Amino acid sequence: MNYLSQLQAFRDYKMYETKLSSGQIALWYALMEINNKCAWIEWFTAANQTLETLSGLSRAGINKNRNVLKQLGLIDFKSNGKKATSYKVCVLYTSNSIQDSTQQSIQQGVQGSIQDSTQQSSTLIKHKQNKKETKQKQDQTTTADAYWLQFVENTESPFILENLKMWAEDFNGNDDIVIHGIETMLANNVRSYKYLETILKNWESKGFKVREDVITFEEQRKKQKEPKAITGHKETLPEWAKDDYKEAEETPLSEAEQAAFMERINKLERNGD
Repeated sequence: MNYLSQLQAFRDYKMYETKLSSGQIALWYALMEINNKCAWIEWFTAANQTLETLSGLSRAGINKNRNVLKQLGLIDFKSNGKKATSYKVCVLYTSNSIQDSTQQSIQQGVQGSIQDSTQQSSTLIKHKQNKKETKQKQDQTTTADAYWLQFVENTESPFILENLKMWAEDFNGNDDIVIHGIETMLANNVRSYKYLETILKNWESKGFKVREDVITFEEQRKKQKEPKAITGHKETLPEWAKDDYKEAEETPLSEAEQAAFMERINKLERNGD
């Protein structure tokens, strides 16, 4: 691919063909940059986190804008299951006419992409119409698919399921940590994808890779919040301050003790005189 010709063709496309949003433009340039690093191979893989960094888009933004770019024939992509998604940047120029090439790419891309988009929409509608049948067949699907379906079956957004799969890719294909995020969200009585994405971003920033990492972290945080027993010096009360204290009874002096006591008193008086 001729890098400069491709960039010029893209500028012409923005100017004469279709008005693109800032998110679509940012994602296209991010994919071009990665393709350049990959020596312009036709198909290359790109992690969602890398695209977030280069384009400044969220996962939902990447998912939405890449579908539009595919419909316009500017790019193509295909899912690799739990691995990073594969992308292809469509060539927009020819040696004879950049404009003709752009139009041809658009027509071919739109025709194929509209068909793919129609099939995806039909699948989503079928999921909703056959919700009861799908629940009965959950034993034939993976645990992750069951949780994803439970979460998205009542939402109107067609991008949430795809975003959850993208999150599983970012956690090295460990969808169990995504499931735990959904469980955490539901346990807090919340039904918001933004809330779920906040949870997953927090775990990603902490370097968690599997569900056990999250569980260990939660247990440690719970122990830190538990009140510690107050230990200190136990004060010893004097005998007279105790509730059961009784004064000792006085014992009367004997005659000899009385005589000795009086003798001492008399002696003190004589010395004082």
